[in-house]
Amino acid sequence: MTFLVPSNLLLSFIIMAVSLNGGQCGLNEALSKYLDHDLKVSKTREAKVEIEKVVKDVMGRIESADRRFKMGLEFRGSIYEKLKIKDADEFDFDLPITKLTIDEAPRSGLTNDIPMEYTTYKLRPALTEEWADLADKDNSLLSAERVVQKFSTLVKQATDDMNAAGDQKYKFQFKTNHPAVTIIFKKDDKVVYNVDLAPVIEVKKWPENLTTGWEKRKKKGWPSEDLVDSIKASSVYLVPKLYKDKSHAKRDFLWRFAFNKAEKKLLLDSEKSTDNSCRRPVVRIIKGFLVDFDWRGLRSYHIKTILLHEFETYGDINKWKREQTGERVLSAVRRLKSCLEARDGPKLKHYFLPAINIMAGVNEQQRLELVAKLRDFLENPEAALSKKPDGAVCAVRKKEKSESTKAYVKLIKDFMRDVKKMAQEESNDRILKLCSDYENGRFQQLGIKDSSL
Repeated sequence: MTFLVPSNLLLSFIIMAVSLNGGQCGLNEALSKYLDHDLKVSKTREAKVEIEKVVKDVMGRIESADRRFKMGLEFRGSIYEKLKIKDADEFDFDLPITKLTIDEAPRSGLTNDIPMEYTTYKLRPALTEEWADLADKDNSLLSAERVVQKFSTLVKQATDDMNAAGDQKYKFQFKTNHPAVTIIFKKDDKVVYNVDLAPVIEVKKWPENLTTGWEKRKKKGWPSEDLVDSIKASSVYLVPKLYKDKSHAKRDFLWRFAFNKAEKKLLLDSEKSTDNSCRRPVVRIIKGFLVDFDWRGLRSYHIKTILLHEFETYGDINKWKREQTGERVLSAVRRLKSCLEARDGPKLKHYFLPAINIMAGVNEQQRLELVAKLRDFLENPEAALSKKPDGAVCAVRKKEKSESTKAYVKLIKDFMRDVKKMAQEESNDRILKLCSDYENGRFQQLGIKDSSL
């Protein structure tokens, strides 16, 4: 009995089966290899123990030299958010100054032109005399600039004393890098670690003047109401980050709000509901692209913010299963490209303060180069991964193909052979030609050298 298959339907099935399954499986496999081999972090536990011991030593020396700087220790950054890529060589710590902790930040500063993300800190009467050298005498406003300068002096004194003692595994250097002071760990004249210490002021109550709708925004499953309530019940920090406008009359007295604790909670707690989530892997993968593909002009904070928006937009937990890693990576890269192509210039909204554009610093040349690189990646992500500068992914993929991919290739080959046999029996030259043309082109694109059927 002759079995006739409509040509268009048959061809559509061939294209759909090969391109969708092969493309998605291939991309997921490539990303998995990239994550496991290129972004492998080594000796994290040992490094954390070593660094934290030195930081606590520095803090003790600082407090002994100036009792005002008794501080807490808050771990932050990619190491503690489990988002680190490459080696564990950079660490970040917030050091809340105990005496300056307040329940609520002021709603506004001295003037109406203080930016939304900044505020001023007015000393309580009991602290005015003690902190006089670091404050504005007329209004008792604490100077962010003077606090950083004083803190830098104390860190330098502490590290100089540690170097002089000669009982440390490392030699220490330091530099001021607002809002943090960086301690550089060196061994045999080589830099081993960079550790950022930021003196901050803890604000226990979520600032109501910063209520911009984030907690009221309709969520699509993420973050949960419980997580939102937990974040709003936690504190925020004031950090001595200098305002970009050098002409601002009160620039030295502006303290910027920082949502480090909230962001850390979002990134860590969002994974607890499932062991099969790809949320953090996707963040790490795109942070890896930032370095490996030289996305100059962007910082890791841009990547983290992009993904927070993605988490919220695609709040259904089923959209973040491991097998959808490729789809989620492509979606995040498309969002990033869209932000760079905004009509009025690069624009990425701060996750908590949507009126703030954190991409304002990307210049036109950087924008054009980034858009071109992202376009190339989206057109053929597997090819982009295989052409990484170090060629690691390419080498790994050439060395071994997963059993699932081999089985899939065999299935497609068997299917195409049967289709050609049917077409020959029906003397259907059109299907024969379409099969031949498609398999020659598509199988090469999938990296299958022998496509003879």
